[in-house]
Amino acid sequence: MPDTCKICGTTLTSKNRRKSHILTRSSYFNQQISRNGEHLMMLKKGEKIISDAGHYAWEWLLCGHCESKVGEWEGEREKLFSSDIRSKTRPEDQPYLETDQFDQNKIKLACLADIYRCSVASGLPYKDISLGEKHESNIRKMLASEYADNKEEYPIVLCRFNSEYDKIDRISGPPIKSRGPDGIRIYKTVVPRGWIWTVKIDSRQCEVLEKVSIGSFNQTLTIINYGDARKSNEFRSIYETIVDTI
Repeated sequence: MPDTCKICGTTLTSKNRRKSHILTRSSYFNQQISRNGEHLMMLKKGEKIISDAGHYAWEWLLCGHCESKVGEWEGEREKLFSSDIRSKTRPEDQPYLETDQFDQNKIKLACLADIYRCSVASGLPYKDISLGEKHESNIRKMLASEYADNKEEYPIVLCRFNSEYDKIDRISGPPIKSRGPDGIRIYKTVVPRGWIWTVKIDSRQCEVLEKVSIGSFNQTLTIINYGDARKSNEFRSIYETIVDTI
């Protein structure tokens, strides 16, 4: 059978197929945050991978139309990720920030497109990322519809470390499977400039995640203040790697 676009199902040909970077080039490999001769560090469980900015992995996954749509979503998310919306203090003093400057629907779709492409890709860097047939199908339909206004369906939670430790700004990593409240299955993704976004890949509801997630677009977008990266127990091993390497 001929290959088809992983979002809309259109048959792929040499004319309409497009190369897809599995992880968004602009967000995960921003060359502006590296000086000449430097590389970004792409982290994986148990190892670190050094990669030239912007050339990590790609596959023929999408048609030109869907690739263009995803690029539009990624562009909106990149506006947020490159913005100066960032706490300068402790989470105890400022637990979160809010903004209404960005299109939450596009940002959520961009994140879902990343985790979806990681799951359907055949490349080795993403072999540990498997959403399962049901979740892949659900997310594909959301991407095809270009609409993700439901806090309960695959909620995305945005977090950002404060400005205390700028070396965190040069770190990125593919989605890592983890467990949230009550054992809910989640994936966490580290993005340069101190960002971490989390998505719930689980049929069970989780009010703790949903109440601060992207999804109700008549509300402001919430960004959780993750505090000083050096004091994070959850990512301590990552920071030790940073200190030893950069």
